[in-house]
Amino acid sequence: MPKLRFAIFFRERIIFELKKTKVTLIIKIRTERMKIKTSDIKNLLLIAGPSGGGKSTFIENLRDGSLPDNISSQYHEFKQAPIVDITNKIRRLNKKGDTEAALSSIPKTTKLIIHYDIISVFRSGGKNYQDDPSLGLLDLLPSFKTIFIRPDQQQLIHQFTERHNLRMKNKNSLKQFWRQSIAPHLRKTTQKIYGREIRFETDLYKDPIFLQNCYDEWKSYISTHEKLAEDQTHTIFIPCIDPNGQKTFRPANENI
Repeated sequence: MPKLRFAIFFRERIIFELKKTKVTLIIKIRTERMKIKTSDIKNLLLIAGPSGGGKSTFIENLRDGSLPDNISSQYHEFKQAPIVDITNKIRRLNKKGDTEAALSSIPKTTKLIIHYDIISVFRSGGKNYQDDPSLGLLDLLPSFKTIFIRPDQQQLIHQFTERHNLRMKNKNSLKQFWRQSIAPHLRKTTQKIYGREIRFETDLYKDPIFLQNCYDEWKSYISTHEKLAEDQTHTIFIPCIDPNGQKTFRPANENI
């Protein structure tokens, strides 16, 4: 019996080590594939900010040339660069281990704009940016530049509400019913199943302490990233309205 128990233990130990080795190899292979896929990217611009904060508007203004000259001159090389939103899709695919699908979301290009919602990791139950798998893409690049779109609390609530109302106006009645009546109940059920709180942006933005902590944590995380380019200039921008009543941006009094 002792010999049998030892044989069983020995066999299980070998199986465990083989599985561990297999997992390690899979991780290494996925990492190498990501490196190969991103090896052509020489210039990357990370545009980050809260949902509804003005990231898409900044990109649109960069595209159509309506940004102030002191801002557009810093990022003119990205005017026609493709855009990847890494907020939700790539995060979900990375969590599932679906590296191939995540890679397919990254176009083969030398210049790329990454659109990142700094609230999403907390909205989905995450604890910090270090644990967000979608930001792992930054580690595979030689360097990157970043822009932080940072509206104040009242401005953010106004912009988010305005965008939400516009989207709901463009949805048909069935989609509106789903979003307003069914989706909230499904989210509550998900919270109970997974044992973690899932909060809506409208709730998060009403909490000034949460919003300020989020801003501070993002600035701390990104400003110390080892791949951040050294030639950063005005990288924090505040949404505002120009004399013609159009949405635009101004540099903040501080940089990353």
